[in-house]
Amino acid sequence: MPAVEKKYHTYAKTTDNEGFKESRRHRAFGGFSMGSITTWYVFENNLKIFS
Repeated sequence: MPAVEKKYHTYAKTTDNEGFKESRRHRAFGGFSMGSITTWYVFENNLKIFS
């Protein structure tokens, strides 16, 4: 994520954890089929930076 958010204009003001937490309402994560387990792990471990 830091590489993408540094290169492209996003809602994150900084590319550290605080910047990601502040802009979490503008970030989503989803997956289908085999991606559903990855989505579940993101939900369990990284809910502070995704909405």
